[in-house]
Amino acid sequence: MIVLYFIALGFIIYLFVSFLPIILPFVAIYIVYKIVCFLKPELKNNVPNEGENIYKTFVKYCNANHGTTDDKLCAKCTAILSNIMTKISLCPYGINKPICEQCETPCFGELYLPPTPKFTSKDIRDMNPRDFEIFIANIFSDNGYSTKVTQYTSDGGKDIIIKKNGITYYVECKHWESAVGRPELQKLVGAAVGNAVSDLIFISTGGFNVNARNYAKDVNTKGILHLDLWTMEDILKIANKKMRIEHRK
Repeated sequence: MIVLYFIALGFIIYLFVSFLPIILPFVAIYIVYKIVCFLKPELKNNVPNEGENIYKTFVKYCNANHGTTDDKLCAKCTAILSNIMTKISLCPYGINKPICEQCETPCFGELYLPPTPKFTSKDIRDMNPRDFEIFIANIFSDNGYSTKVTQYTSDGGKDIIIKKNGITYYVECKHWESAVGRPELQKLVGAAVGNAVSDLIFISTGGFNVNARNYAKDVNTKGILHLDLWTMEDILKIANKKMRIEHRK
């Protein structure tokens, strides 16, 4: 019995030694493969997570600085975010894309920055009234004014309070298709008089009818208050940096 055991053991050793040259290369290949896998982890697509983190950062900033709420962005932040996400989607590295600030290809460098978004009348009309108020507030903020958007309802006759060089202005915004009339202007003037504010800006996407324009002319002629009327044309010129905001001296 013992003899058979040693014969079997010897046969196994013989087979092992005989096939060792054939087995060793496969064992070596397997070991190298495992080492490579350990040193180079499985490739993952981090682009979606990066895009989500960028969006959350924009929302947090816009909510804190532009008066938006929840997950909403103002028109300007939306346009900038759109440019960034387009750049990311076209990244030549694909899912191998590194973090942008660590990348050697300056997609967002000084020479590669996308042009400033140009707003159209359609962009303005597609906004809801509240977004329009925030959009206008951002225009003033970009021009060096401190801004405060009042509450959406019961706003006391003005939508935005702006300040610059020690002067306070009341701004009223109407996101209308039709022209604004005299009663709307009178409401803004009443709010200003009641708070000793003398500089007013009324902004209307639908323009102003004759009665409103005549009333504004009468107010300015008296010299106590100054009332500026902005139409869609004025909004676009200022938003697209083609005209400066100017008031009486």
